[in-house]
Amino acid sequence: TPELAESFGQAGRPGIVVAGVYRDGPAERAGLLPGDLILSIDGQQASDGRRSMNQVARAQPGDEIDIDILRNGKPLTLTAEVGMRPLVEKSPQ
Repeated sequence: TPELAESFGQAGRPGIVVAGVYRDGPAERAGLLPGDLILSIDGQQASDGRRSMNQVARAQPGDEIDIDILRNGKPLTLTAEVGMRPLVEKSPQ
């Protein structure tokens, strides 16, 4: 959201602001941090969170993907190994 981007000092920049990462998950192991701005994933511009999540979901567990980010205004490329998506428990009805 624009408010989230502003809170991390990324307002007005194209990309996806990382709000958080799963502890010991693929993103954390790759080095992503809250506040990082994801610019592209495997060379495809990251401008829509849902589309980018679907892009990663199409990769197979064990595949490696490159993630281009801005951290504190400096460009970095991180490599993440795709893992299994965590299961979400359904709430009892």
